Amino acid sequence: RVCVSAERAVSRRLNGGCLAPVAGYATLKDGQVRIAALVGRPDGTELVQQTISGPVDQAEALGDELGRRLLAQGADRILEEIMGNDPR
Repeated sequence: RVCVSAERAVSRRLNGGCLAPVAGYATLKDGQVRIAALVGRPDGTELVQQTISGPVDQAEALGDELGRRLLAQGADRILEEIMGNDPR
C-alpha cells in the first residue's frame, strides 16, 4: 500500500495516465521508502529522471515532491508537447 501510494502521488503530480510517458517505482527497506521516477519521450531522445527517499509515513508527500522535481527539470515541457496539457 505504501509503495502504490507513493507511485500514485508521482503520477498525480505529473497528470499521468495510461498514455503519458511516465514511470514510477517505489520500494521499502528498513522503514524507508525509495521512489524512482522518470518522464521521457517515446522515441527515447529525452529522459528526465530522479529518485527520492524518506520515511515510510511520508511516502505520498515524497511522491508529490519527486513529481515536482521532475517538472522543474523539464518534464512539464515534455508532457505538454506530447500530451497537449500542462501538468502543473
